[in-house]
Amino acid sequence: QPGVSELEIIKSLASLFSEAAVPCFVTDNLAKTRWEKAMWNIPFSGLSCIHRCDTRAVLDSYRDEANAMLREVEVAAASLGIHLDPAHKQNLVDLTMKMEPYKPSMLLDLEAGRPMELDAIFERPLQLAYEAGCVKLPVWESVLHVLKTM
Repeated sequence: QPGVSELEIIKSLASLFSEAAVPCFVTDNLAKTRWEKAMWNIPFSGLSCIHRCDTRAVLDSYRDEANAMLREVEVAAASLGIHLDPAHKQNLVDLTMKMEPYKPSMLLDLEAGRPMELDAIFERPLQLAYEAGCVKLPVWESVLHVLKTM
């Protein structure tokens, strides 16, 4: 529509989703939002697949590994100039503890014999971080290595 900005159209679309009870929000920083999502996906999807467990079991039994991966995602994002709120890590853990335990989609794919989204969730962000000069991310790399053998 003439005279209507792209942002106005996006906000209008988000409003329609919200009115239909579909949670939706608009961001002005897509790169940061992607890394915020990666901060959850990388540890919880990866560890749930390796240990064949739900999200609660990741926190109950593998919290140290999850915390190490949360920190590594934060470091990776920072190497690209994306500074995540330090409280975001704890917020993700707290939200996950409040959720009903469930299996991430990557674990469902693994159990169904479908390919896991290793490129989008693990490899591409890792590559971007290394291209930006990030130091080694050993836990992330180790989890990725194990996932590739599954």
